[in-house]
Amino acid sequence: MAAMVKSVEFIEVSQTGTTSAINLSKGQNYENCVPFMTLHCCGDYMDNKMQDVWFSGTTVSGVINFQRNETRSCTAYIKCYVVEFDPNEVKVQQGQFTSLVAGTTTAYNTPESFDQEKTAMVHYWWCTSGGQYFAHCAVRGRVLSNGTQVDMYRNYNSGSVSGHYFLFEDISTGNDHFRVRHQDQSYTGTVSDKEIYEDRRDPTRTIAIGSWACSNTSAGDSDRQTVRMYTYFTGLTRCDRQTASATIYYAVQHLTFNDTSRVYVTFQHYTGFGTADVTITNSWSRSANLQLSTIVPTIPSTVEIDSLWCSMKLTSSTGAQFQRNSTGGGYSSYFGYSVVDWGGTVINTGSNSSPMDPTLSPVKSVENFRISVAPYYETQTLTKK
Repeated sequence: MAAMVKSVEFIEVSQTGTTSAINLSKGQNYENCVPFMTLHCCGDYMDNKMQDVWFSGTTVSGVINFQRNETRSCTAYIKCYVVEFDPNEVKVQQGQFTSLVAGTTTAYNTPESFDQEKTAMVHYWWCTSGGQYFAHCAVRGRVLSNGTQVDMYRNYNSGSVSGHYFLFEDISTGNDHFRVRHQDQSYTGTVSDKEIYEDRRDPTRTIAIGSWACSNTSAGDSDRQTVRMYTYFTGLTRCDRQTASATIYYAVQHLTFNDTSRVYVTFQHYTGFGTADVTITNSWSRSANLQLSTIVPTIPSTVEIDSLWCSMKLTSSTGAQFQRNSTGGGYSSYFGYSVVDWGGTVINTGSNSSPMDPTLSPVKSVENFRISVAPYYETQTLTKK
């Protein structure tokens, strides 16, 4: 099976203006690249945090661009992983949506057709609304089953929203790399659990990529307007928020790597955070290069919106750093994240060919450790090889 990823580049930007343009340094053809971005920033408005992301330049000298509507005298700290796929294995399509109409779903034709069950999407956008409402700015994106369109939805009409989307599709001959299950739903409570239909997804080979829109228009009520999405157990997905009010409209993509001889994902579904800078060590012990995070806060305050945005970067093969601008006035934020090794880690296996031979021990080693499962799912690396 050929490798699907040619390169990964980490880009870190301290953006003081409304735009940043950074040269890619690995000779990537940007037409085959997908960005995975997080950020944190001061200020309690949306228009200085919502960032559009797109590529420009040439296919041998590419540029990645970040754009927001306002600075509000705040620096945006951007952490972005640019994944370059092999075009013979994974096809990338890039498109744009402009002046997104609120209160209705708008479909956009993609440059080429695709197979929905082998295709995932990330999208980014900027928003001109000067309010303190996610209903003005949050955009749900979906990959449609017709194989020719994606659609976008935001709930409330205030300001303008424009952005870019990035599709990546497994086009390998035997669908060697990944498959994708798409789901969407709306709900009015605090939690929405949804079954992953006909199959089960191994959490060590599955990531959840989600987006949402909301209808709550109370200024600063972020505990009602933001959600966390993740896969838990082997057959369920969850979207949750702190407080029930109005409607959440969400879409989630379950991307599962198909090679069962490897482990691709290690993650912890959520962590409570009351400080501005947290380093979390988890035992992934391998080269990892993708992060995804969503926030669900306990913060019902217009003066603590800056504590919602969380940036993430890998600090080592076993560590990741999460940062936000403030501690949220004593409130906690809970986030889900995944770290992906795009090449996968081979699982060590073995057997005893003569288990009844009295001269051979059936036991090679014993390892003792304790797991305290605060989240829904937790991994532990075995150390005796």
